[in-house]
Amino acid sequence: MLRGPMHAMMAIDYDWPCIHPDEYEFSCREVEDWQIEMGPTTDIRGCGVLLYGLLCGTWPWHRESVMETARAAIMGEEPSPLAKHVQGLPAGLEDVVMRAIAHDPGDRFQDARGFVDALKPFSCG
Repeated sequence: MLRGPMHAMMAIDYDWPCIHPDEYEFSCREVEDWQIEMGPTTDIRGCGVLLYGLLCGTWPWHRESVMETARAAIMGEEPSPLAKHVQGLPAGLEDVVMRAIAHDPGDRFQDARGFVDALKPFSCG
C-alpha cells in the first residue's frame, strides 16, 4: 500500500492490467515481457522505486502522461539522479538505489539479503 494522489491509499502489485496510473512507475521489463521470468530481482526493483520515492518525493520515471511514464519505466530510460532532487545524501546511497532499480534484472541485487546489506551503512541502528 502507498499513498497516491490526494493521499488516497492504493494497492501496488505487478498484476496486469494496472489498476492505477501511478503503478506504471513500478513496471519493469520482466513484468511487461512475459518471456522473462520474474523473481526476487523484480521485488528488489519495486522496493528500490519506493525508496527512491521516499528519498526524493518523486518517482524515478515520472513523466507528463501515463504512456510516457510506462514507456520510460519499461524501456529502461535512465532515471534522474537522486542528487537532482535531494541534497546531502550520504555517499554511496544513490549507487545502492540506482542498482536496485536497474533496468536489467542481472544488474540488480540478486536477493533481499544483498540489498539489505548494501543499505546497512545508511541505517541509524
